[in-house]
Amino acid sequence: MVRVNPRRLGVLVAVGMLGAPLAGVQGTALAKQKHGHAQSGVTHPGVMLGAFTNQGWPVLFRVTADRALIVRAQIVFDEKCSDGSTAFGIGSGDMALTVRSGAFSDSFSGGPTVLPDGKTLRYSDQVRGRFNKSGTQITGTWHELTTLTDPSTGASVSCDSGIVSFIAVD
Repeated sequence: MVRVNPRRLGVLVAVGMLGAPLAGVQGTALAKQKHGHAQSGVTHPGVMLGAFTNQGWPVLFRVTADRALIVRAQIVFDEKCSDGSTAFGIGSGDMALTVRSGAFSDSFSGGPTVLPDGKTLRYSDQVRGRFNKSGTQITGTWHELTTLTDPSTGASVSCDSGIVSFIAVD
């Protein structure tokens, strides 16, 4: 029997609910714009692969049925911060990321985003993975660096997830 922390199970359900409806609509449109993958009007219903990472948090990938495109990805992870605190982050994106020879990799960043307390947040992520031969499993890593800056003092705190590994299954 697998025991799952209820908080983490709740996050998994929430992340899944966010990913599933958006991935098919936005991801297919993005694929058409960015890669021409969904040309000829054929839509790919897609498949969701997921698991818990080595940190015990969920990771989910929405991919096209032919496994040629990562449509959306979401992950939750713990981050260690330069001020000694810890945080958890949620990395996600509508990727429209092409899979070549069973592998994919991407780097992306965002911010500054102004938080309710006035601090600004910037992040940069790197994700890489490889499908097994049958396309039912993705083995990979995800890494996020986050910086929180307080504009009133100029002080910044950097947080690092470290390299988070996963094996997501269909």
